[in-house]
Amino acid sequence: MQNSIKLFIVGILSLVFTTIVSGSNGIVVDKKTDEVKIVPGKFIVKFKAADNNGTQASFSKLSSVAARYNTTKQKQVFAEAKNEKIKKRLNLQNVIEFETDKSADIQQIVKELNQNPEVEYAEPVYLSEIETEPDDPLYSQQYHLPQIKAPAAWDIKFGSANVIIGVIDTGVDWDHEDLAANVWSNSDEIADNGIDDDNNGYIDDVRGWDFVTGVTGTEDGNAHPDEDGDIADNDPMDFDGHGTHVSGIVGAVTNNG
Repeated sequence: MQNSIKLFIVGILSLVFTTIVSGSNGIVVDKKTDEVKIVPGKFIVKFKAADNNGTQASFSKLSSVAARYNTTKQKQVFAEAKNEKIKKRLNLQNVIEFETDKSADIQQIVKELNQNPEVEYAEPVYLSEIETEPDDPLYSQQYHLPQIKAPAAWDIKFGSANVIIGVIDTGVDWDHEDLAANVWSNSDEIADNGIDDDNNGYIDDVRGWDFVTGVTGTEDGNAHPDEDGDIADNDPMDFDGHGTHVSGIVGAVTNNG
């Protein structure tokens, strides 16, 4: 019962993600030169399946590419994928990475391979220079980020400062060192002047709004003892901690040591 009521101790706060620039479609581009960054001496080929069962490309197909482009190594890109049914359905066993001399013209190689009727596609191995693991000391304790493959997503793109996210929860500690820089502020409102400057019906709502009314902190099962739950006001400070935790997942400052 206590947890259910706390959920209704609402503080609305909008947060923004920081902005990092990356190329579209996972292709990393040097913004100074517009040059596409690739790994020297490597390219990926996906061969068409010989039949509907996703049969692996024949040895002759692989050896033909190896001989033509003087490759020294080759490996299945999705060799460790566990779901064999999905691998066959998507023809993933036929996605092969080849390695050749680092001086080879990879763009010309993939251009030629993409004209081969037995090849579904060929492409370079694109090089990402974006730092995917933050330098925050407690990053290793943020188990949810690797779980949702966040580092892999960061290789492609981060959030945008143009996105504003409202968090409806127990409030938020907007002075927290990992939140303060990303917390949205209502620039249309003048703080503490007692006037609804932006005419939205809420006075001095610079940090959001606490919508809870008629909930006291004097009895077990009601609001947190420090929560001003008796009237709605412009103070969505978090005394429970849950809203701050959620806000940290949504938009905490990172790479700040």
